[in-house]
Amino acid sequence: MSPQVEQILSIYHELERLDEQGKVTLVRHSETGLIAVRKVLHSYNAELYQYLRKNTIEGVPCIYEYIEDGDFLVVIEEYIQGETLRRYMEENGPVPEKKARDIVRKLCVTLQKLHGAPKPIVCRDLKPENIILKDDGAPVIIDFDAGKFVSKENSDTRLLGTMGYAAPEQFGFAASDERTDIYAVGVILNELLTGCKPNEKVATGVCHKIIVRCTNLDPAARPDSIREVRRMVSGNRWYPPGFRTGNPVNMVVAIIIYVIILAFLGYTVDWSNKTNSYLVSVLWVLIVLWTVAFCGDYLGVRSRVPLVNEHSEPVAQLFMCLFAWAAGVFLLAILVAIFVRV
Repeated sequence: MSPQVEQILSIYHELERLDEQGKVTLVRHSETGLIAVRKVLHSYNAELYQYLRKNTIEGVPCIYEYIEDGDFLVVIEEYIQGETLRRYMEENGPVPEKKARDIVRKLCVTLQKLHGAPKPIVCRDLKPENIILKDDGAPVIIDFDAGKFVSKENSDTRLLGTMGYAAPEQFGFAASDERTDIYAVGVILNELLTGCKPNEKVATGVCHKIIVRCTNLDPAARPDSIREVRRMVSGNRWYPPGFRTGNPVNMVVAIIIYVIILAFLGYTVDWSNKTNSYLVSVLWVLIVLWTVAFCGDYLGVRSRVPLVNEHSEPVAQLFMCLFAWAAGVFLLAILVAIFVRV
């Protein structure tokens, strides 16, 4: 370490080592008494830390100092009081869906600011160990050692990331971009709900579809932006299918489908006083509502049906979906018949 660097760092007194290697330590500024974290990095992007120092982003520690010396970088950054998301999960086990969605939604807010920066930033190593939950429950991303500015390179120059959270493109298949972080968000959401990674067990319920989309091996099949992921987990679950993500194309297609359905019902439904006509009309309406709710997985209707999500093969899953839908129609017919007779 050069004398100049030693002089700059001498005003920070070491308090406690935060890792076994001694590369991350808790320090105190000798003049101001400010508590901070000092990191010694050998794999880094100096330009990225320069940007983070000049631009304060909520959900990211403030960078007080960064000094490059030879083949390493020393960073002095804000100390975030709280516990890592990993420790939180170990202490609480699988968390309720509402809590998991709230944590991920807040995480998406920070990622949205990073991805939407003038020079978009991707983390590339999102995992529970690199996220601290503050005392108020807000998540903070504390590790940008693998971060980079998004470029149009065909592939990443270095293989970075953590197995289980790293997307396939991080292993040289394509250039990592915003969708790389989306993959990790899907893994984190699944781990919050189940305690397992998606390749071990996928969560059911409303979040099942979100996780499957986010962790798709093909980046093109994942949500287009972290904004869309945020909308998916933000509680628009009461919106009808087609309107929950806020995607304009989906909404236009949904409107067309709903108009066709209304026209169909208007043509077929007969609300006369005849018992048979009334029975058929009510049954038609309920079948249409059931079909829309089932196909659109409204309020997690389809995801909650036993056996539907337990088959990984598309053919088996399609068969179970058709069987579950037909069983629902059959039950509706029985219920309507019983109600009319009573």
